[in-house]
Amino acid sequence: MGHDTCPAHQGPADPDAVGIGIERQLRPFADDMVGHRLQDRGHIIPLGRPDAWCALLAPFLAADLPKPT
Repeated sequence: MGHDTCPAHQGPADPDAVGIGIERQLRPFADDMVGHRLQDRGHIIPLGRPDAWCALLAPFLAADLPKPT
């Protein structure tokens, strides 16, 4: 598997071992990894906690991307 140099967003993960495990598996493959944990979110995050999901995702999408060197 290759290495991702663009920003990556994983989450919100389950606050249990499964969600944390997924985040840990992705971190070695991304230079700029953001992970979140959200309680009581259900299986489909945008449906279960849309306000919380947007509050976490909006800053990530609005962030300045690193400039190529």
